[in-house]
Amino acid sequence: MNRTKTAICICALFALTMIVFNYTLEIRENYYGQISDGHHQWLTGSTIITSKIWYNENPWNVGFAFFNNPPSIELIYMMKFI
Repeated sequence: MNRTKTAICICALFALTMIVFNYTLEIRENYYGQISDGHHQWLTGSTIITSKIWYNENPWNVGFAFFNNPPSIELIYMMKFI
């Protein structure tokens, strides 16, 4: 009986996910093939930087952190006090 309930819940969740996904496809249909003029570029840049860090450092070593910490004068100055 427990497995049946679990299977029903999984199927219902999957069906709900597919319904929501199809709905978002319909919303975005008018924008296929167009470049957005919004401010989304910084999201792509951060993703590329993080994926390079993960590739070089191994995601397990950095704790799957999503960070962008370029070297700066302030950081070097603050590290003197630590």
